[in-house]
Amino acid sequence: MTASIPAGGAAAQAWARAAQRALAADLPHQLRQRGASILVPSKSADGVTYHVALVNGQAGACDCQAALNGRAACAHRAAVALRLAEREAGIRITAIKSADVVQRFVRAA
Repeated sequence: MTASIPAGGAAAQAWARAAQRALAADLPHQLRQRGASILVPSKSADGVTYHVALVNGQAGACDCQAALNGRAACAHRAAVALRLAEREAGIRITAIKSADVVQRFVRAA
């Protein structure tokens, strides 16, 4: 299914790009949960896993370098948000046209 909700603004565009990167690497389907964290594999470094906090059913902070450098819209948080959206809707998201579906499941930084 393609998630299609009207987009707007630079932040929405950044989340849409992050979601597209996550989907291209199939990250939403490689997640593991450990306590209150979701473990997300790195797209570029074999054996590296990043931790995304799960806070009240939303993707919280990530410990990847992009997030540590201030980029809120990382592919790891987007992957967690996409998986949460899939579970809620009972579908598999294969493409994204806007970030609204992702932003709904991301906790503000």
